This record gives sequence, structure tokens and C-alpha cells, in this order.
Amino acid sequence: MRGFLLLFRRDLQQRWMLFAASLAMGLFILGLPLLRDRNISDAELRGAAGLVAALTWCAVLAMLLGGSIFTRDLTENRLAFDFRLPVRPGAIWAARLLAAIVTLTLAGALVLAPSSAADMDWTGAAAGLDEILGHGAHGALAWFPLAILALLLLSHPIALAAQTRSGWAAVDMFSLALVVVTTWQSWQQLREWQAQDALWLSIGLLSGIAFLGAATATILQVSKGRTESDKAPRVLSLGLLTTALVGATAVLGISQWTLRPTLQDLRGDVAHAQSLGPNWVLLEGPTRRALDVRARFLLSPASGRLLRLGPLPGDPGTRKSVATSIDDSTIAWLESDRESRSLQFFRLSP
Repeated sequence: MRGFLLLFRRDLQQRWMLFAASLAMGLFILGLPLLRDRNISDAELRGAAGLVAALTWCAVLAMLLGGSIFTRDLTENRLAFDFRLPVRPGAIWAARLLAAIVTLTLAGALVLAPSSAADMDWTGAAAGLDEILGHGAHGALAWFPLAILALLLLSHPIALAAQTRSGWAAVDMFSLALVVVTTWQSWQQLREWQAQDALWLSIGLLSGIAFLGAATATILQVSKGRTESDKAPRVLSLGLLTTALVGATAVLGISQWTLRPTLQDLRGDVAHAQSLGPNWVLLEGPTRRALDVRARFLLSPASGRLLRLGPLPGDPGTRKSVATSIDDSTIAWLESDRESRSLQFFRLSP
């Protein structure tokens, strides 16, 4: 326990300049209303500026600390000093990681402290995030600490690959590309369907998986790789590859599950039906899987044939849709909003 506290206290004492810089940033935000004319109150300005500054500063520090808490000492052979102490490898990892987490927490708190002591408007700051990042962004604040921890741990393999120039960096690049490509495609589909709740859920889930996977990979690196600069990258890269596979599968699974509802998933109390003639019926409404996603189906009562239609374009608040049955093989669909109209044809013949 003494060795753990020694390592923890040492890392915190070495970062006193970061705490001073964080407090200086907080004092600057406190005096921000004095520097310019504005159309919002001092409390709202301090709230928005303080929240954005704290989030950004914590993200920057997470990348800087993630690239130094293990990598620098490993490449400079200074990590061996920690292993000479009567401390287990897991305790070394925990002490360094806990010191980094406490550093991030204190830094963010120091940025917000001066304005919080004055009249910061937390409600206005949270509402401002919705305007900047989209509906539901303030709800993602609960996931932000987890995302920062994931960024802290994922910055480590990037720095390690850059400094050791190991061949295992190719595995890390593949893991990163797998997550980026899969996540980007899934998020684009969710945005097209305006599935904001599922989008933020996938972000939170991906952050959680990244944190747990990166934490497991780094503790294995410290305990198995120890001070061996050739073995440590291999252990870390294999752990991150496993994390990438799990994370990509989870995000893809959420998007496909959300955007591929069945007819039974329609909420019968709010769904509505529209007859398109003797052969086809339009069924439309929110689903139990995601209330903000409106699913549309074309049903042929005679044959039982069912077609799942694509997403509706435009703003759901101003959009209007009119379906017209042309014949047994084609459905004409008119989409309109305040700015434009588009006519879509659905071919129903095999």
C-alpha cells in the first residue's frame, strides 16, 4: 500500500503546473463577460464557455497524459524503478492510472470553479450543447467521463507505436480502421433515419467498450510485458484488436437492430394505416425499438407481401407525405417540405 501511495503522490506532484494552468483558464472565463458586448446574460456566457472549455481541456489532457503515463517511462527504461518497489504490477498500473484520472478531474473542476462560485448558468450551458451538437447532446454529458477515460487509455498505444516503431503498429492501425469505418457507416445510417437516441446510445456503448478494452490491454501490458519494449507492444496490440472487434460488432448491431424493425414492432396506439387501393396498404408509425424512428411498410393483404420502406427525407416537423397507387406494380410517393418537393417511385413487381 505504501508503494502504491508513493507512486500516486509522485505523479500528482509532478503535474502542479497543469493545475495552475487550469485555474488560470477558469479565471479567464470568469472575466469573459467584461471583454465583449453580448446578447446573453453573464451567467449563460460563463456557463457555455466554462462547459466547452472544461470538456475541451480534459480531452486535450487525456491525450497528453495517455501518451506519457506508461510510454515515456517504458521507452526511456525508467519504468524499471517502479518494479523495484514492493508493489505488484497491477498496483503500478492502478496508481499511475488513478493519478491521471484525478489529474483530469481536478483540472476540469478548476476550470469550472471560479464561474461556479459566481453565477454560472448550468441549465443554459447544457441547452447550448443541443444547439451546437444536435438534439439529445446534453444527455450525452453523462457518457463524457467514460469517453475521456477511453481517450486517456487509447492515446497510450498511439504514443507507444510512434516511439517504439514496432511492427505491431500495423495491427493497431487495422483495429482503428475497423472501428472508424464501421462506426462511421452505422452513424450515417442512424443520422439518415434521425435516430438520435440510438446514435447517442451507440456512442456511449462504444466509449464503454473502448474504456474496458483499453484498460484490460494496458494492465496486461504492464503485468506481462513489464519493461520489455519488444513484448509490451504485442500484448497491447492483441488486446486492442479484441476490443475493436467487440466495439465494431456492438455499434453495427445497435444500428441494424434499430433500423430494421418488423411489422410487430410498430406501436399500435399511434401507428396509422392508409389504403392505396385494393392491393396495398401503407402502415406507418414509431416503433418500440426507437420512438424517434418512424418505420413505414407497404402491405399487400391479399398475398401477405410486406415491403419495408426507406427513411423519410427532410425535417420531420415540416414534412408531408402523400402516397398514391398508380397500378399493381408501382407506388408514387410525394415528399414535400417548406423548401422543396421530390417524387419517388417504388417498383413493386418482382
